[in-house]
Amino acid sequence: MLNNQSQNFPVEHKIQPTILANTLDSLVAKSQTVLDDILNDNNVSTAEKADVALRILQIAADKEKSDRLTNNLDKRSTVSKKEVKAKPLTIVASEREKVRAIVNTNLELSNPESKFYSAQYWQVDNFLSSEEYEGVLGTALDKQAEFKHSQTVTKKDRYRQSLVLPGKYFSDVYYALKGKIIDTLPSALSNLDHPDFFISHVEMQMTAHNDGCFYKVHSDAGSVKTKTRELTYIYYFYRQPKAFMGGELKIYDTEMQDNKIIQKENSKIVEPRNNSIVFFNSRCKHEVLPISCTSGKFEDSRFTLNGWLRR
Repeated sequence: MLNNQSQNFPVEHKIQPTILANTLDSLVAKSQTVLDDILNDNNVSTAEKADVALRILQIAADKEKSDRLTNNLDKRSTVSKKEVKAKPLTIVASEREKVRAIVNTNLELSNPESKFYSAQYWQVDNFLSSEEYEGVLGTALDKQAEFKHSQTVTKKDRYRQSLVLPGKYFSDVYYALKGKIIDTLPSALSNLDHPDFFISHVEMQMTAHNDGCFYKVHSDAGSVKTKTRELTYIYYFYRQPKAFMGGELKIYDTEMQDNKIIQKENSKIVEPRNNSIVFFNSRCKHEVLPISCTSGKFEDSRFTLNGWLRR
């Protein structure tokens, strides 16, 4: 276990400054690697992550102190100034943002006060160009055989009915849409009055809803595995003329009390408009209303590219 206190070296003890700086650089670099591993480990609690994050911040602070010490020792040692180079702090901006995100998450979850999330959403029409839209629709139709029956995180029976295609089957579409979503994010945050956050991952799946499909009331951030989901997005697309009815998204005001997500009475309805995308808080309870598609044909389905922006 590392000691958080910096050691006070006597001035008369001649230390090689370059060795000291290189050693501390190595420790900070290793700490960054450990932080990355812990961030991606769902088995590590938020409190443990926050503790590690704070320790790495301490290492960074000690590193800055050691740089000043190195410079002072350099003036008193026999090593020439050309041989001693000041080492910059090696924790990059993105790592600092990860640390802040972990600490803020820990504070949020430990706050006993209830939190209210409005059924607010932001919808953008004509999100993709005609060519991009046709490409996405073509991909969905080409991959029909790869779609599988959907499940929920809790694996509840008859809670969700649809077909789902994982992102690995449409990598080109994934990266193209991911780029547009990230470009749109500042406007989404502003329109939703949502605080900025560091994006650790963009999840995406393709979903097909046909006759009789639905998804009962749920939260996208209501479990240990999903609690870092910050914003949900849904991109709607389907063949024209529209061959189904229903399938509206219903978002509810939501309150969090003692880490329990509670559905409130007030709600808003989102129409699944073709070539539009909608953003909303992943904590908000919501549902997909039942769909009627009399033809029953896969190509007449209500399609979506939906996913989550994780902090």
